[in-house]
Amino acid sequence: MFSFTVRPTRTHTAMAIATAMLSLAAPAEAQLGKLKKMGGDLVKDAAKDKIEGKKDTPAKPASGSASSSSSARSTELVLNEDRVALIVASLQPMVADAARRRELRVVTAQHEQKTKASQACIQAAQAKMGAAPPMTTAANMQKNEATMDRYAKQIEGLSARMTAAVNANDVRKRIYTSDSLMVIQVKISLLVTGSNCAVEHTPAPILDEQIRSQSRTEVSEDMDAGTFDPPAVAKENLTKYQFGLLRERIAIWALKQEDPTFKAGKPGIFTPEEEAALQANAADIKKLTPLFKDNSLRWSTWGDLSDW
Repeated sequence: MFSFTVRPTRTHTAMAIATAMLSLAAPAEAQLGKLKKMGGDLVKDAAKDKIEGKKDTPAKPASGSASSSSSARSTELVLNEDRVALIVASLQPMVADAARRRELRVVTAQHEQKTKASQACIQAAQAKMGAAPPMTTAANMQKNEATMDRYAKQIEGLSARMTAAVNANDVRKRIYTSDSLMVIQVKISLLVTGSNCAVEHTPAPILDEQIRSQSRTEVSEDMDAGTFDPPAVAKENLTKYQFGLLRERIAIWALKQEDPTFKAGKPGIFTPEEEAALQANAADIKKLTPLFKDNSLRWSTWGDLSDW
């Protein structure tokens, strides 16, 4: 048995934080849940099943033969060399955003794995602590008092920064500061348990996506709703409906080049003339194929298209 005296320093603040953190079943679980949801939200576009495209389908004419109507509609959805080149060129402004989405998926998956490992380590440390002698916590605090005091000072500064960010409606500063606070709070709880579990900051691409989501003035399940505004030349020559479906057909053709068994129904059936038009632009389409493949470059739904 041993005795000691705890001075009334910022360590008391750190201890309060540590106690709160230790009372949770899994400190990182809530954060992991958010990451999973984010990851799920980013890949659920296909579930919308072309809702936006269906809304933009031209109304059936009140008069005229069914055959002439079908013929006119068929013609407006034909891929010729000029249309393919126009749409491929129009998609170039989207490539940077698509690459960002692709990076986000990779980074999120990697971070989830690290978070799971960290969470498992923390849970094991908590279980070990629960079975330890009553004075173990006090001993760990005494051993790590200087570090805990340093962390408590950092929390004071970050708390002030958070207040300023909230008052100024600075979404970026608030999100980054919140992540830093969480990391330090978990580190304090680990000092109390005497464990050395790895705790990492959330990667910048994930935080930036949170900022992008929370900075939107309109709340929508589809974060990209209406965000893509094609160049004027595309809007002058194609309707939104045409652009959406022709883009989709180009993507289907690109995917079929890699996997001939890819099924896509009628939009995936191409005439010899359309094949020739697509082959003429094959080099440029091939550059987009990886982004079509993982849907980082939107194509299967049309909700990203602005109205015109």
